[in-house]
Amino acid sequence: LFRSVTRLIAENAAGNVERGSADLIWLNGENFSTLKRANLLFGPWAEEQPNFALVDADRYPEMRQDFGVKTEGFESPWTRSQLIFYYDSERLIEPPRTAEALKNWIKENPGEFTYPRPPAFLGTTLLKQLLVELAVNRSQSSAEVESTFSLPVTAAFDTFSAPLWTFLDEIHSALLREGRHFPQSGTQLRAALYDREISLAFAFSPNEVVSSISRNELAASTKSYVFDSGTLSNVSFVAIPKNAPSKQGAMLVSNFLLSPEVQFRAAINAKLASEPVLAFDNFTPEQQAALRVNAQAPGAVTPIELARKIQEPHPSWTNAIEREWLKRYGGGAPSKGDE
Repeated sequence: LFRSVTRLIAENAAGNVERGSADLIWLNGENFSTLKRANLLFGPWAEEQPNFALVDADRYPEMRQDFGVKTEGFESPWTRSQLIFYYDSERLIEPPRTAEALKNWIKENPGEFTYPRPPAFLGTTLLKQLLVELAVNRSQSSAEVESTFSLPVTAAFDTFSAPLWTFLDEIHSALLREGRHFPQSGTQLRAALYDREISLAFAFSPNEVVSSISRNELAASTKSYVFDSGTLSNVSFVAIPKNAPSKQGAMLVSNFLLSPEVQFRAAINAKLASEPVLAFDNFTPEQQAALRVNAQAPGAVTPIELARKIQEPHPSWTNAIEREWLKRYGGGAPSKGDE
């Protein structure tokens, strides 16, 4: 993902405006905002796809926003994501369900928690979750907090991020290996839970635990959940570079990704474990029944819990948080980790 965006920017700088190396790319909000501002994306095209109507964007406005940035037809949705926490229920009876409870639990159970080293995507996601929840706890108005995070970061960053750094300062020495070393990815984090190095982990895929149990990468006793106030959620999109050599083919592939059959197969596939973007009533009755069964599989998060969603902050908050984290705890600037 990161390399694809870097290559696209380099191609444009070299004057390659017609024969790019990619026809369709998966973007997150941070990179979409960068490429859209630089006028490096083809479009608008997304809402012209026959299958776009199946996402019911009028009912689900998040299908037209990427980290709060309006897509305006330059991206097409293809899967949903949401932050979940998971644990082995044979080792941990009652997991923490708020940021404050998480802080207290970490301090009472030193060495039992860690997170991927920012700017690894998953580690930064946890920081943003804590940033939003702690700011809401401190503020008299949740609407004010939501408005602040939906806009580009300003001088208010110091004020709104202060509770986050206080939180991290308090838990740092109680992390696995006393915060001296961090996992580099969600894969390493999952392995640490499976190997019983830690007791609580997290992922940015609602079906992470279900698929990992099916692959024997997590114990069958593993359960997952979201915080009481909700967790960060977003939609993943695909976009067509402005210099894509096969734009028509890219649109055909994107439309195929939005078909009920592909969305259904991706949801029940143990390796993909994708969360569909299609409105549920646009699946066949048989597919709906199978998806309901899948939602009750061992380790699954309940649909009621997944309804508790928090909007992603504007992409500029991601950059600001990562810079400040590296300054305080990083001692360097590593490359992006895996998703």
